[in-house]
Amino acid sequence: MMKQRIFYLLAIMITVVSCMKTPNTSPLAIVSFSPRNLAAYNYITITGAHFDTAITKNSVSFNGQAAVVFSVKGDSSMTVIVPRNVTPGKITVTVNWVSTTTVSYTVLPGAWIRKADLPDIVLPNARAETIGFAIGNTGYIGLGTNNGETFGDLYAYEPATDKWTARRSLPIGLERAFSMVINGKAYVGTGYSRGTSVVPGGFSKQLFEYDPSTDKWVGKGDFPGLARKGASAFVVGEKGYAGFGEGDTRFKDWWQYDPASNIWTRKADFPGGYAPDDGSGFALDNKIYVGGTASLNPVYNEWWQYDPANDTWTKKQNMPWGFDYLKGVVINNKGYLMGTENWQYDDVTDSWTQKAFFGPRTWGAVFSIGNKGYYGTGAGLPGILFDNDFWEYTPE
Repeated sequence: MMKQRIFYLLAIMITVVSCMKTPNTSPLAIVSFSPRNLAAYNYITITGAHFDTAITKNSVSFNGQAAVVFSVKGDSSMTVIVPRNVTPGKITVTVNWVSTTTVSYTVLPGAWIRKADLPDIVLPNARAETIGFAIGNTGYIGLGTNNGETFGDLYAYEPATDKWTARRSLPIGLERAFSMVINGKAYVGTGYSRGTSVVPGGFSKQLFEYDPSTDKWVGKGDFPGLARKGASAFVVGEKGYAGFGEGDTRFKDWWQYDPASNIWTRKADFPGGYAPDDGSGFALDNKIYVGGTASLNPVYNEWWQYDPANDTWTKKQNMPWGFDYLKGVVINNKGYLMGTENWQYDDVTDSWTQKAFFGPRTWGAVFSIGNKGYYGTGAGLPGILFDNDFWEYTPE
């Protein structure tokens, strides 16, 4: 009887020791990861087998640099935040002392640094469908919505101090408005306003001028087309150009605005296959480049050049991808479309090159100052509907 008890005791001890030495005997595996072309702060989804359902039991590194595991879905998928100083190499996943690696990934050129978030002064500033522009060495972001309220507030950003200052609010709240800067003043127009009698039916055709030297808004000549949201606007020389968007329908009309006379003049309609709604684009070398949204099936990715001198449209190389509501900005005489991904356009060669972007985002605001670009607010951060973070981009 004593021998039998000793035998059972030894068997239990052997089992405990064996478990301690082999904490994970499951075949840990990485099947895939997306995206394959990544940048610092990207959210990468890794799929595989036998991850731990507890976040803290999984560790991930990129070429030896530790990453943050953002979330785990079951034992076959996890979302990871790429480390700031990521270098080319492989991803290593370790679960309960067992490790496995992926094939190599690519690091896209360009660097993003997170700067001061939009301040929470009066309103909750996590928002999307905002406007952004720069006048001199000061950037501005404002307006937009949190999907329950439409905002009219405006904030000024100083890169030298990394600080935001509240400026005078627009007289009405607007989302999906256009903005353009002519001769040191900003012009904001059209858009959609919720729950206000100032804009019957919600869609606006009003135009406002903002003077940063006096911090005042002045009403100007209404946009002459039908009231709408999601219009596009650009500046060449001392004239503004605006059009497209949607109201009761989608629009292809195109208008020139002269702030000196406060007069709108209709120009050649957009000839593309689909009317751009929140069209993405920029003005570069006295031409305007614009493309349509991708929220369609099939994806609409046409890219067009408008020549104000001749009032003509020319079809260019299609956008190389299909994502919604990208924002255009010019940095160092190169055009960029940012949001979800970041693509640089070279108007001389009519070609596209993918660059680094900090993570999934759409409906945000952009502007450039000097040789840097800035992107803030929007929607798309995993687990968060709207955002108030703000990022600075330095091209490679």
